[in-house]
Amino acid sequence: MVSSEDFSAGGESATIAAMVATILERQEKNYKPGAVARRGLHSKSLGVVRASLQVRNLPKELQVGLFATPYSYDAVLRFSNGGLGPTAPDALPNIRGVALKVLGVPGEKLLPGEENSTEQDFIMANYPTFFAATAEQMLLLMQGKIFKLLVERPAILIDAIKATAKITESVLDIDYFSQVTYRFGRKSCKYSLFHQAGTAARPNINLLDNDYLRSALTDQLQKGTAKFTLCVQIQQGNEDDQDPTEQWSGPQIELADLTVLQIDEPVEESDGEELSFNPYRTLAEHEPIGWAGRMRRAVYAADLEWRARKNGTA
Repeated sequence: MVSSEDFSAGGESATIAAMVATILERQEKNYKPGAVARRGLHSKSLGVVRASLQVRNLPKELQVGLFATPYSYDAVLRFSNGGLGPTAPDALPNIRGVALKVLGVPGEKLLPGEENSTEQDFIMANYPTFFAATAEQMLLLMQGKIFKLLVERPAILIDAIKATAKITESVLDIDYFSQVTYRFGRKSCKYSLFHQAGTAARPNINLLDNDYLRSALTDQLQKGTAKFTLCVQIQQGNEDDQDPTEQWSGPQIELADLTVLQIDEPVEESDGEELSFNPYRTLAEHEPIGWAGRMRRAVYAADLEWRARKNGTA
């Protein structure tokens, strides 16, 4: 196994291998036999819920891949906290994430071994840009080498404050962004999910509840549905599709409507550990671009294998 320290001389592949080693080392260290094995990243599930994705009747230039024809797909959403572990209070500053799995999608997928999958995944967070500009910076972040990371990218501190300073009242009432770049046919793009204001019931919020975001999600969806709009932002001019810390300026173009379905039972915290989300589980028309996608492909696959082994679901 590549050591989590051994990345400087081998280029991107060695850095990604070191990232995988770092995540697995941390998971092994934190794992308690008999407990549910959690993800190395976004380990606190705020809820797994079902949804419906309605692709709109789009202009010809937007009829790409998943969005080629109007269609209603079943979908699954996993909301999560980005850091601090599975027991951290939701009131603490944190990134909020959402993983969207669209079901029943025909066509060959890019994830090795899952070419015949009928699922397509999108991964987003509630901040428009990524924290790390390079694979090496991301590894430093995961290794906790914050001082060295600040020397390389001082702006990460500002981004972290901006991304986490505002209190999140509900995961249904905020917007989410892919942060990193994907293909949209022959173009480069980023994706986003914008909440449709007023479509979700107002939640009862108790910030003293460590799990108030999951409680709020249960409260809102037991009262009714919630809606988001899935959008694409196409690369403009000389915008960089390799540096995910750069915020793009193009318009958000609406592609589909996402309806989060009403529920009867409370949302369970540990739901979703058997689920796998990977940006390479996608049609070629929506292929990830850049180091972040390649790193996620390796890390998420290794993370799933580790969880399945520990949880006995392999």
